[in-house]
Amino acid sequence: MSLVILRPPLAVRLGNACFGLVLIALALAPVTEDEPWGTSGVIVAVAFVLAGVWCLVRACRMAVVLRHRELVVRGLLWSRTVSRFAVRGLLHDSSPYGGISWRTRWGMPWWTPLSPLWTPRIASRETLLAQEAHVHALHVWRRHGLSPVS
Repeated sequence: MSLVILRPPLAVRLGNACFGLVLIALALAPVTEDEPWGTSGVIVAVAFVLAGVWCLVRACRMAVVLRHRELVVRGLLWSRTVSRFAVRGLLHDSSPYGGISWRTRWGMPWWTPLSPLWTPRIASRETLLAQEAHVHALHVWRRHGLSPVS
């Protein structure tokens, strides 16, 4: 079984991970205060730390995984698997935000954002070239099931 992983450049992944760092910083900011937190404060702080760690890990693992018969989008909050045969189109145009249109088993139209491959409005040349290569790999995968990108 072939496997191709399309990841954003490191700078983009680190930028996405900042959200998790902000959550952790918000949770730990009251530590500098002199007053004790209390039970509810500790519960909220732990929830923020856990959410921050979750976002950090997911941000670093964001990718689009191409397998012969399916595509897996590993986003910031969850992952989605779509059969290659269910994909109806790749929505990328000239926008930095792309996605795939597909149909469910019951024939309902659906859209899934390819958020791991999104680029910021002001992107480096490396990021734009990576996005172009990813879009090409997605088109090849959709037609043939395999991608020349390794």
